[in-house]
Amino acid sequence: MKERKEINEKYKWDLSDYCSNDEEFIKELNYLKTEIKKIKKFEGLLTENNEKEILKCLNLKTTLTEKIYRLAYYAMFRNDEDLTNGKGQELISLISSLDTDFSNLTTFIIVDLNELSHEYITYLLNNDKFKDYHRFFENIIRNKPHMLSRKEEILLSKMEEFAGESSTIYHNLCDAELTFNDVLDSKGKKYKLTISTSSKYKESSDRELRKNATHELNLGFGKFNTTIASIYANYIKELNFDSEVRKFNNSLEMSFFYEETSLDVYNSLKTLVNNNLDILRDMFKLKQKTLNLESFYIYDFFAPISKKFSLKLDFYDAVNLVKKSLYPLGEEYVKFVDKAVQERWFDVYENKGKQSGAYSATHYRLKPKILMNYTSSASDVFTITHEFGHCMHSYYSNLAQPFTTSNYEIFVAEVASTVNEVLLLKYLISNAKNKDEKIFYINQFLTDMIFSTIFRQTAFAEFEESAHKFYKDNKFISKDILNNIYLDILKKYFSESVILLPSSQFEWCRLLHLFKNFYVYKYATGMISALMIANGLTSQNEEIRNKFFNGYMKFLHAGSSLPPLEILKLAGVDLEKPEVMQEAFNIARNMLNEWENLLK
Repeated sequence: MKERKEINEKYKWDLSDYCSNDEEFIKELNYLKTEIKKIKKFEGLLTENNEKEILKCLNLKTTLTEKIYRLAYYAMFRNDEDLTNGKGQELISLISSLDTDFSNLTTFIIVDLNELSHEYITYLLNNDKFKDYHRFFENIIRNKPHMLSRKEEILLSKMEEFAGESSTIYHNLCDAELTFNDVLDSKGKKYKLTISTSSKYKESSDRELRKNATHELNLGFGKFNTTIASIYANYIKELNFDSEVRKFNNSLEMSFFYEETSLDVYNSLKTLVNNNLDILRDMFKLKQKTLNLESFYIYDFFAPISKKFSLKLDFYDAVNLVKKSLYPLGEEYVKFVDKAVQERWFDVYENKGKQSGAYSATHYRLKPKILMNYTSSASDVFTITHEFGHCMHSYYSNLAQPFTTSNYEIFVAEVASTVNEVLLLKYLISNAKNKDEKIFYINQFLTDMIFSTIFRQTAFAEFEESAHKFYKDNKFISKDILNNIYLDILKKYFSESVILLPSSQFEWCRLLHLFKNFYVYKYATGMISALMIANGLTSQNEEIRNKFFNGYMKFLHAGSSLPPLEILKLAGVDLEKPEVMQEAFNIARNMLNEWENLLK
């Protein structure tokens, strides 16, 4: 594997708009260490009928927060370039320490404002001088029943420095410490297995390589089963503690409250997924038939469906394909694809020590950044458009919103990215040159969007919910319990249609998003929303197309200016209606029928 210095500069992201270099980072950090102390002069002044001081305090906090976040993003990017370097981790530690100090210094703000009367907070909420803080004051009113005393809030804020480290420890283990055995194909050829290369091997036409890559990946995590289970158990304990002290029934309820989403939507999703498991099982049977396999194993999920056709593109060809597929989003949107390449938003290829997987991140009104580990596979092509969707959502939100409402909630975070994916697949299916190519793309649609995103992420959510509930009821949890919970869910979803591996019990150890409280199900609701939006954007009816285009642009510009479910309604999607979510499963069934007809 190449060292980072061996990668051509044009394939590396440009971080200069975040910070010119590490020396400049240290200089700005030291400056902020002094600046953040200025916030203390407002302590005791945030009282009723003192709106001038309240506004000054909030404006200073916003300015300082924006500067701290910019340095935090830079530190994260530098660290993720090479996790073994140590310099990036040093920068993260420094900015994290500063952020914790700032959090401690500003605890009085929310405590003092929470002590104001409901009438005065409502007055500030409706005061035009505080228009950038409208949602902030709305949330103060909402959160009042869950606030503690001044002394308790200050104590909790001081705990932040060492609480919440489970995710960091897990990521350091997976990205810097975890190694895997080499894997063999059917001819005995040896391949180097990493988290990044595993996806390529699992999509191989060589069944032996698929099996070995899947098994060894699971075993690699399984070697640390006890450690990862302990880390995850600690994370569950943290959330359980938070939910108890904040007067919630459980961590699930706490998650929905703080995101202003609905437990009914989550429960409807679970019900619909479980009621439509026949789609999942029929899909596996059809894939087994197409591949002419006597049995269907868990490592056959991502097998290429045709030996006559595959999608393998170099980076620039993939970018051009993405541009063509995004035409329904308008000329301005498409032009940003070229801008992203020219301005080096992308960090394209894997290098030694680089953060695995892919993500996008954007600071307020700066250029977005996209980390990838591009290997030219079909899934990597979709990763480009997926992460670019995140970038454009952030770009438009930052453009239209003040800093205070620019960062959209996690519940809607996966919508823009998956709209792009659906548009790419619809473009590929409609432009397929023959039956084999069309089946290839239909399989891609059903595998990546329906199976991986709707069914699989909901299964992960059920695992997460079950793990949290077990701990809540029993006050302990172990690796064996977690392994068994996960296996039971796999068996429920796959029934007799899929044969598992002995190492399948360790697969949950690979789910990094379990360390984001009830995050995974949002991939499913995001995909369901994306299917509705993409169908509208590509409708044959011009009136419907225009309606969805205008609504979707409002969605992209909305940030967090409204509760997430209300923002989705701007785009024409009402997830509080189960019949809206059912439409996604109808689309999946229609795709299955089309595949079956093509085989005939």
